[in-house]
Amino acid sequence: PDVILLDLGLPRISGYDVLREVKKKPPYADIPVIILTTSCSPLDKNQCMALGADRVMSKPQNLKEYES
Repeated sequence: PDVILLDLGLPRISGYDVLREVKKKPPYADIPVIILTTSCSPLDKNQCMALGADRVMSKPQNLKEYES
C-alpha cells in the first residue's frame, strides 16, 4: 500500500501495537502511517509520533465534518 490509515481504537488489539509491528517489519516500515482517532489527547499524539506515525488526525464527530 501507499499509505496506512490506522485507528487507535481497534476491537482486539491496540492501534499502538499495530503501529509498533508495522514499523518494525521491513516491507512495511517505510509506508507512511496516518492515525485517525477520536482522542484529542496530546499524550496520544506524542506516543503515536514516537512510535513512527507520520501524522495524527482527529476523526470528525459527524458526517458534515468529513465534507470540509
